[in-house]
Amino acid sequence: MVWNYEYLGGIKTDKNEVAFKKIIMDPYLAPALRFVNASTTSPYGKLVSNWKKENGKFNWVVTIPPNSTAILAFPTTSFASIFENGVAAKTKYLYTENGKTYIEIGSGNYSFTCDIK
Repeated sequence: MVWNYEYLGGIKTDKNEVAFKKIIMDPYLAPALRFVNASTTSPYGKLVSNWKKENGKFNWVVTIPPNSTAILAFPTTSFASIFENGVAAKTKYLYTENGKTYIEIGSGNYSFTCDIK
């Protein structure tokens, strides 16, 4: 189970913070998989990382519990291709590196899409 949510779902704690106060979400998009539904419970509440690859798009539903923040890694080199609920993402852009774009979000429920690199 841990392998599912940590590796495929990409849900990991930032090792420089108290357990799951800051979350790093960087899912492995296994070529043979079209989707993954992963979740775990942290001291702050439920964490969710449900992703799907379809028609050159990456769709990602994320839940970050209260009093937590997360860094998300998207499989794209273009921040402009990341959309939240159908509109351009207004989240905090961090950087692009090794074919991925990283953003930071606060607690809440999110639905993202982006073009796959």
